[in-house]
Amino acid sequence: MGCWHKDDPAQEEMVLIRIYGENSELFLDRDAEIRTIQLLHAVGCARPLFARFTNGIAYGFFPGTCLDETTVRDPVIGRLVAQLMVKIHSIDPDEIMKHNNLSGLDISRKPVIFKWLWKWLDLVPDEFSDTELNKRYKSEVISKLQMRRELEMLQRELESVGSPVVFCHNDLLPANIVYDEKKGVLAFIDFEYAAFNYEGFAIGSHFAEYVGVENTDFNLYPDREYQLQWLRTYLEFKAVQQGSDSSKVTDRDVDMLYVQVNKFVLSTHFLVGLWGVIQAGISSIDFDFLGYGISRFNEYFAKRDAFLSLKMPT
Repeated sequence: MGCWHKDDPAQEEMVLIRIYGENSELFLDRDAEIRTIQLLHAVGCARPLFARFTNGIAYGFFPGTCLDETTVRDPVIGRLVAQLMVKIHSIDPDEIMKHNNLSGLDISRKPVIFKWLWKWLDLVPDEFSDTELNKRYKSEVISKLQMRRELEMLQRELESVGSPVVFCHNDLLPANIVYDEKKGVLAFIDFEYAAFNYEGFAIGSHFAEYVGVENTDFNLYPDREYQLQWLRTYLEFKAVQQGSDSSKVTDRDVDMLYVQVNKFVLSTHFLVGLWGVIQAGISSIDFDFLGYGISRFNEYFAKRDAFLSLKMPT
């Protein structure tokens, strides 16, 4: 919900009121979210936080249009996404706090993906009280023991690929990216999951969301050619951010990031699969959460062997 003054037709000064979703505290650290908004606002990557109350916050509005499965592929928009992602990935909380008179923003630098995966696995129900839902669950989703074994294997594989740990948005579905076409600028919104994580996860989870939510189509996952171009753009922006020459980005650099990204996509599918199963038991929203979770687990297994067999360039 948003409100703005009648003399502000462009809604530049709109104040948004967000009410936290039911049971969302099971997945999210609201104190960490507040710290993140303050941190990102200090470097111009988020709108200001105006107030916090028991079950929500009031914060600034970024005018524009949320991306969708089509606009996220636009080459111009894609470059802006890569550029902003690099900016956020380069954030050093200690430096920002020192130069902006901030204090108390204790942000862990440990990658958060496996913390989430193990925590969410513990939240997965053994069964559902609804008979039909439970029957579907038991017949189409692997057991918690199988999930645990799969996750142990996946963690070993992903921790060995050498992906850098950076500050990440971690939830860059198209709807969380706003584009102001008139000004040609773009912003990320909804930093509920922002935390330090693997660079490969940050990019892979973004690509994984090209497939949509309500009408998921896994054929929309970007192909190798698209990814290589996007990843080269990202690495060129990263080189400039680090004070280097963008022309020095090599094919090997791009191929290495491609392997890391696609391996980490598997963790995204596993994570969202867990999320869907959990939501099926606790959410009051009229949506087939179980079906969505099943689809992501199915995609995980469909791509697992191919992605895990990708070899780093020599």
